[in-house]
Amino acid sequence: ISELTLDKSSVYFGGGDGFLYSVALETGHVNWRYELRNPHISRPTLANGRVLVSTSDDTVMALDASTGKWLWQYKRKTAASATILGASSPRVDGQQVLVGMSDGFLIALQFEDGQLRWERRIHSGAKFTDVDASPVIEGDTMFVPSYDGALYALRRTTGDILWRFD
Repeated sequence: ISELTLDKSSVYFGGGDGFLYSVALETGHVNWRYELRNPHISRPTLANGRVLVSTSDDTVMALDASTGKWLWQYKRKTAASATILGASSPRVDGQQVLVGMSDGFLIALQFEDGQLRWERRIHSGAKFTDVDASPVIEGDTMFVPSYDGALYALRRTTGDILWRFD
């Protein structure tokens, strides 16, 4: 099971069975479920009536939070390599969605339609290239760690690397 996300009336989570669930807080009734075909997902992110998740196969999806209707998805084309089984939770920042990928990139997608805005390789190691943490934003800067053992500071709007701390 993924981590849980709550709103006023529902709890959202990946069930470990390849489905994303919305369950009523008061009754436990399943509002909807959506087949993701991947049991390993990030903590769902709620923003502007949408629920966003990323999966361990580098897919990011946006669904309508009230109905579970599919809105868009972005599938990263990555070469098979050794990765850590995990996924970065999407971080909504205005009209962009920030998410780390298993190939060592941090990407920004358009909130409205999931189109790629920019991508930045932030991993420089040779082993486990994953960026599974979610970015933290402060002012015009975002901070994100990578499995190469470094913390990166990047410009929010472009992904330009400002500094790296090993």
